[in-house]
Amino acid sequence: MNAPSPLTPDSRSLSGPTLEQLRQAIQERRQSPGPGEATLRAALQVVAAEARQRSLRPEELIVALKQVMDESPGSRSGSGEERRLREWVVTTCIRVYYEADDT
Repeated sequence: MNAPSPLTPDSRSLSGPTLEQLRQAIQERRQSPGPGEATLRAALQVVAAEARQRSLRPEELIVALKQVMDESPGSRSGSGEERRLREWVVTTCIRVYYEADDT
């Protein structure tokens, strides 16, 4: 049996309830772009706060966000609207993640 390497960080991830809240918010945003944005923004604040609490690195957070978006029903990865939504989600979440440093 091998001991864990100190050079390989433990895999950290977001909690199930947080991921589910994000999935639902993404779905709502896809179905109702205007009203759904507020729900998605609130979910991203929860995601960013939990990521900081769990010491997720920004790149781990980005991977988690993209996985949730790809796994969510209704994902149309090739569409321009879906690319814009993905970019907005990642940018907004990373911005919120770093804004917590300022408080």
